[in-house]
Amino acid sequence: MSRPPPTDNDPISEPDLGVYTPKYPNGNRGRLLVEVAPGEGDTDALLAPNQKLRSVVPWGLRTIDRYQSCPAFQFMTTARFWRCVEGAFRTAVIGMLPPAVVLYSTYDNNNGPWKSQSIMLVGAMLGVLGKETIGLQVQYIGTFMRASIIWVPIITIAAAIELYFHMVAIFIVYGVCIFLIGAFTEGFSRRVAMLFLTMVYMDMLRSHPPTEKSRRYFDLWLEILIGTGFACLCAVFPWPALSSHKADEALDTLSSNISIALQGLTSSFWTDSSLTRNVQMVRVRFVMHSIEANIGEVKKHLVGAEHEWMFQSSERRSLRLLKTSLYAKLFRNLSSIRRVVDIVRERPAILSHSERAILFGDRLCKRIDAICVAVDELLYHLNMAKSNDELLKTGIY
Repeated sequence: MSRPPPTDNDPISEPDLGVYTPKYPNGNRGRLLVEVAPGEGDTDALLAPNQKLRSVVPWGLRTIDRYQSCPAFQFMTTARFWRCVEGAFRTAVIGMLPPAVVLYSTYDNNNGPWKSQSIMLVGAMLGVLGKETIGLQVQYIGTFMRASIIWVPIITIAAAIELYFHMVAIFIVYGVCIFLIGAFTEGFSRRVAMLFLTMVYMDMLRSHPPTEKSRRYFDLWLEILIGTGFACLCAVFPWPALSSHKADEALDTLSSNISIALQGLTSSFWTDSSLTRNVQMVRVRFVMHSIEANIGEVKKHLVGAEHEWMFQSSERRSLRLLKTSLYAKLFRNLSSIRRVVDIVRERPAILSHSERAILFGDRLCKRIDAICVAVDELLYHLNMAKSNDELLKTGIY
């Protein structure tokens, strides 16, 4: 594609100094399907069906996260509000209410089928909190079963030999078991095993079950498992929630924030005053913290997406891993650039009081702006690609 003649809006308007020609000189963006030379076709020919253009707006006018905007009297029109409503509905109505109704309608003062008034709700609560997708629920069930292999045999054997009559021995056994759990397990499995072992240990010290009722703790484990099963419903109703979709949304926000941070950092090198640079860097730091949080969110849902292998192809999952790795490297590069800007901010005379630096900035700013536009478009098309073939067909690489 030949380069169009320079215009006033072109980031590079000087002859023979061009390093990048934007695909969309008017600031429009979309998934590029075919190469269209200037004057040979309409911009709409570059777009997939039912896809709208998204504008590349200046750094000072871009929002960090549209889902965090919740103005007064307009909160019901924001996507974040309805996501909070959905999360509350899944947690309270779907995850916690059914086991509570089943438990307290059939308990009958220790004459019903349940051995505890609350342990089913504890199992449901642990399964609901932070496990909002099908993949994360499947992961939690595996974690719960691994933890159960540890604490269920321990408490069953302790009740069978009536260990609660020997106070010194019971606390020694408890301490050794906690130490072994902490040494040989990790992550959420360690916390689940320690929590339930402590709960049933306190129950054993309080109730002193006879030897013939040592099966009580297996029944308690079944109640926890039933509560966990009720918690799985919150990821399915009112509609299935998939970690793969959550990961794609987080990657979209992550790529947008990386582009915003790059524009903010590059615009902070040469500013009218040190005050302007300091104000811009405040926002840059906030965006950098958002990027770090987005990376953690993506990694969490990537683990859940691995347990949703039946819903998506391995190619889609591997491409998502490559995007995450690239964004993590870009974040490290942005951190390095931020340290350079911080040095300039602490010693503003390096740029402000040097005519050579000012002239250098005047000639370099347009190239930096062009690089920002290139990175912006590159990340957008990279994030829109869902397969290797689609990635190659974009035409921007």
